[in-house]
Amino acid sequence: MFAVRATTSGLGAHGVIVTAGAEQAYRQALQLLRPLGTLICVGIPRLDFHLPVSPFEAIVRGTVSLERHI
Repeated sequence: MFAVRATTSGLGAHGVIVTAGAEQAYRQALQLLRPLGTLICVGIPRLDFHLPVSPFEAIVRGTVSLERHI
């Protein structure tokens, strides 16, 4: 995570793709994103897992868009 922050002048990545279904992968991905960054979810976590994002954090980071493509 430190390398991403250093490379992006502390802003974070424009986009992060999560391909693992592990909960830790999603938590780490959110920490890597910059404000208004894009999180692409490919890996499927357990049904009882919820993304650890508070409504306040979503507002501060920018708009939130949830799309489902089949």
